Amino acid sequence: MSDIEQTNVGFSYYFGGRQARIDIEYPFPECTRFTWTTTTLNEIRDCVDYGSAHWFGGPEQWEQLWPVQKLAKINYPMLTRAADNMAVADRYWLSSEGTYIFVDPDVPLFIDSNTTENPNQLCFVARSNDPYYAINQLMLRYTICSFPDVRAAQAHAVVNMFGYSGSIPDELMFRQPIWSTWARYKKDINESTVLQFAQEIIDNGFGNSQLEIDDDWETCYGELAFNTEKFPNAKGMVDNLHQLGFRVTLWVHPFVNINCQIYAQALQNGYFVRNLQGSAHTEWWNGKDAAIIDVTNPAARTWWANRLITLKNEVGLDGYKFDAGESVGFLPQLPVLQNSESQSDFSRAYSEFINEILPNIGSAVELRSIYKNQKAPLFLRMIDKDTRWGLNNGLRSVVTTLLQMSTVGYPFVLADMIGGNGYGNDELTPELFIRWLQASTFMPSLQFSYVPWQFHDPTVVEISRKFVDLHSNYSDWIISAANTAAQGGLPINTPICFAPSDSYDERACAVDDEYMLGDRILVAPVMEPNATSRDVYLPKGVWRDMNTDILYNGPLLMTNYSAPLDTLPYFLNMNIVSSSNNIVPTLLLLAAALIFTFYLK
Repeated sequence: MSDIEQTNVGFSYYFGGRQARIDIEYPFPECTRFTWTTTTLNEIRDCVDYGSAHWFGGPEQWEQLWPVQKLAKINYPMLTRAADNMAVADRYWLSSEGTYIFVDPDVPLFIDSNTTENPNQLCFVARSNDPYYAINQLMLRYTICSFPDVRAAQAHAVVNMFGYSGSIPDELMFRQPIWSTWARYKKDINESTVLQFAQEIIDNGFGNSQLEIDDDWETCYGELAFNTEKFPNAKGMVDNLHQLGFRVTLWVHPFVNINCQIYAQALQNGYFVRNLQGSAHTEWWNGKDAAIIDVTNPAARTWWANRLITLKNEVGLDGYKFDAGESVGFLPQLPVLQNSESQSDFSRAYSEFINEILPNIGSAVELRSIYKNQKAPLFLRMIDKDTRWGLNNGLRSVVTTLLQMSTVGYPFVLADMIGGNGYGNDELTPELFIRWLQASTFMPSLQFSYVPWQFHDPTVVEISRKFVDLHSNYSDWIISAANTAAQGGLPINTPICFAPSDSYDERACAVDDEYMLGDRILVAPVMEPNATSRDVYLPKGVWRDMNTDILYNGPLLMTNYSAPLDTLPYFLNMNIVSSSNNIVPTLLLLAAALIFTFYLK
């Protein structure tokens, strides 16, 4: 039995002798918010049936399956963390049929997806277990909103749940490639290497937005001082690069290794994250004994900002590449953070810190971890991709990660380095390099480290230049889409079922290897080895093949579309149809809420 009370904003229901309570509110005409609370139960679990719809959003993953109903997880904490490449963990899921679900950030949230107990379901579980803090009253709050189509649902979420930036990142990073030392040279860098790299770029006829000096330039990780044995005249090197037409950025991170001179002072001043036991010790890929700067602490932020600004001014830098920033796996557990609802707030504070100091460090900036900060006009880089073809963090996952990041409200996606990072025994072939470049061509930005001329094949250089030029030629389109996203519109790149239409296209929503640029360009890259053709799905509308000028009427599945190594299949939407702006009545929204089943334990 349950008791019912009416409130100013909705209703409250009590269950199980008042062991649990659910409050129902209506924050928007299209939306219902459910809040479960209990002081006696160990867990609250609510499940949604994936049904026949396709679902988008969810966390960034090492194996970025798409649509996300393919994801199989159990007892999976929704926090940013180093494992699984989970640098983005915003709690948003969008149905192809126009319903979205947003789970509040203060919920100690675990998810189960496609488990044995709950097949074809996504379960939201509130539980105050590690890596969350113990709390007296357990709470699970989520909002369900229902709209006529997926575009309308996403547009509502952007304005009312995420927020938007109002401006775009550095424009040159959209137009010209970023060149990084990392994948090609790893830690084997010095002044002569960097200058030679720049000269090669010029000699081979490629433009640039900036040259990024990556790992192993410091005397000690976190010291923010150039190693003078490798870089005897850092300012002179930067001046030379400026004269060659390059802006210069530097790889940085929030860690300080224990052997650095500044470690003791920073520890004494309380600038590092400590755990509940008072220890600041942590580890990361470049240090087993380290600490991490507490970007939730205003004093620590000021200290780090001043050091970054000083280095920028002394050397003449144009910006920074901010690495790491995830919470679980890098923070000492369980961390004590200021003004935080969960560990993910470290990632939020990290991105806020970068955005705050942007006017003082230069505009050529990127980061890789973020949370609940869609208002930041920053390029968000995918975590390092591996040099392989598949969804297992290879080329195929570049497109699905693009779609994941864009759907959860981060439109300024930087697709990591063309060809991947070359870890372990991975081998970069000319074919994989070219197909990777093609797949990235209509994404917001291009980033190289491996270079077209390393294969000693003029054809590879010629094809690469063709697609770098194609990206540059369409950069006005990309920037226009970026400005639309910055003003609360749809992302720069979306799933193809976001293409404007007057009817639902289930088949388009299942596609995981194509994407849109704005409303006009559909991109279908070849992402399989030894392939010279692929199937292409075109949604409803008239589409112009930009390789042949032939017009096609969609919906249409084109089988064995010819795409030799120098060809990227892409199509122009010739007759955009405006989507409906009708509002779903509240009674229909309540009906949509019935897709949930509730469990109390």
